[in-house]
Amino acid sequence: MAMRCLASLFTNGRVYTLDGKRRKVRALATEGGKIVALGDDDEVRRSAPRGCEKQDLRGRAVFPGFIDCHTHFISMGVDSTTIDLSETRTIGEALALLREGTKRIPEGEWVIAVNWKESGWTDGRFITASDLDMTCPGHPAVAHRVCGHLSSVNSEAVSVLGISEKTPDVDVNASGELTGVLRESAVSIVRSATAPDKEKMMKGLTLATKKAH
Repeated sequence: MAMRCLASLFTNGRVYTLDGKRRKVRALATEGGKIVALGDDDEVRRSAPRGCEKQDLRGRAVFPGFIDCHTHFISMGVDSTTIDLSETRTIGEALALLREGTKRIPEGEWVIAVNWKESGWTDGRFITASDLDMTCPGHPAVAHRVCGHLSSVNSEAVSVLGISEKTPDVDVNASGELTGVLRESAVSIVRSATAPDKEKMMKGLTLATKKAH
């Protein structure tokens, strides 16, 4: 196996290649940040030039690099089971989508929407408690902004969560009343209350994996 100068030689491992013809080998060589050789210990060692850095993996497993482009992988899957507002062009469209989505949710259960972005709306403004009170009656409801650092909740959610004007990181109007807009630490309160259980997380993982492939 002809090879250019290797930066590193790894032997005595369990190297999973994800290649259907040769799924697992014992050794690999790298150069310039790329894998340039795979095979048995002796096969790859014979091709390695002198001076190559050598690493004994001692039976440990090696997988191709996993690169997460800030996807929050499981959350991406879980979010796909909620009401997605990413394609809406106005707040009216967003609220209409929320109203329709709420009809499919048993009364009293949380309505969860994601990915709204007022800066992409022609009539851009934040979703408020009064908006969600009208569109999600009989439910605690939350709509998470696309950034993940700001969310809007309705009056029933405020009651369920025990949020008040004194709660840190909540927006209030000129009269000192809650608007339903939560930021940073206040967002953590609603996320904790609506966190998916193990079953939902596994479903989210499955959906995210399908979407990634």
